[in-house]
Amino acid sequence: MAFIWTGLDGLKADLRGMPERLTKAATNICVHRANIARGKIDAAYPLGPEKGGHLKGKTKVTVQANEHGVIATVRNNAKNALSFEYGTQVRRNSKNSNRGAAPPGNVFMPIADREQEAAHAELVDLLVRNGHEVSGAR
Repeated sequence: MAFIWTGLDGLKADLRGMPERLTKAATNICVHRANIARGKIDAAYPLGPEKGGHLKGKTKVTVQANEHGVIATVRNNAKNALSFEYGTQVRRNSKNSNRGAAPPGNVFMPIADREQEAAHAELVDLLVRNGHEVSGAR
C-alpha cells in the first residue's frame, strides 16, 4: 500500500478514512452477493405448489450495516421453506392417510453456500488490493 501525504495531518486523515472506505466496499460486496443468491434461489425453486412453487418470491434479503461491518441475510419466510429444503419424515394428514416422506429440495443451501464463498473471495481480494496481507483465507 502506498500513502502520499503532506505532514502528519495527511497521514492521520488517510488512516481514519481507510476503514470507512473498506467498510463501504465490503458492504457493497456482501449485499451484491446476497442479492445474487436471492435471485438464483428463487429461480431454482420448482413450479407448482405441490413441488415447492409456493416458495418463489418469498426469498428476501435484509441488511444490517454500521461503521464496523455488515450482515446481509438471505431468508425464505414461507411456511414450508425448511421442510422443502431438508425434506420430511413420513407424514400423515388429519384423516391419518399416509402422505409419505418428502425428499430434500437442496435448493437454498447449496446456492447460499456458493455465493457466500464467492463473497469471501471478493472480500479477501479487497483487502489484498488495499495492501493488507491475508493468510489462511484461500
